[in-house]
Amino acid sequence: MADGVRLFIDSFDGYSIGVSSPDLPGLVGGFATRAEVADTDAVLEMAVAAGMSPHASHRLYFGEVFNAGDMIVTARFEDDARRQERVAALDDLIGQLEAAPEFVNGLLTDELGDVTIIVCLPGDSLRKATRPFVAEQTTFLALVLADGEIVLSPALVDRSATPGDEEYFQRLGLSVDSTVLDLYEASGGSEPGDAEAHSLRGLVGAGR
Repeated sequence: MADGVRLFIDSFDGYSIGVSSPDLPGLVGGFATRAEVADTDAVLEMAVAAGMSPHASHRLYFGEVFNAGDMIVTARFEDDARRQERVAALDDLIGQLEAAPEFVNGLLTDELGDVTIIVCLPGDSLRKATRPFVAEQTTFLALVLADGEIVLSPALVDRSATPGDEEYFQRLGLSVDSTVLDLYEASGGSEPGDAEAHSLRGLVGAGR
């Protein structure tokens, strides 16, 4: 995996921490508290035990799984040097969705009826934003604007292995090097009422 093994570290309503990876089906574990994952070596040891090479590159994604309206929402961000900004954006998103559950109830869900959101900053590339996408899972990108407003992308799905689908970003004149802000401007902002998820066949695969 040229762009690194993706490791998801998700807090479940603040009560427990789960560790999983779409690239390591055997990785199923967790911790009782956030303090236990403060040292990410424990997560990496768990991943190696599940089959990741000790020499493999990896990317960490921190997330929260919470209830909003009738939905279970998973919101994640990719860890990097701007962690504090991303944590603040994640907290803002959770607060706004919990305060307006009717908005969440209008979102397109996955097969289990859940919603997955990747929290982004305006300058994040679409390459970075789509890295945590899981094949066939409907996902939204959440963008925090300068005034604190949070907007969601249209529903997106990685169908890289499915022939014949449209390549949504390319139809908008975008590439993996375009930013999430470019996507917001090109798509006209949030479209939570979309009846179908826009396919990212080919483009997402190229971004990993």
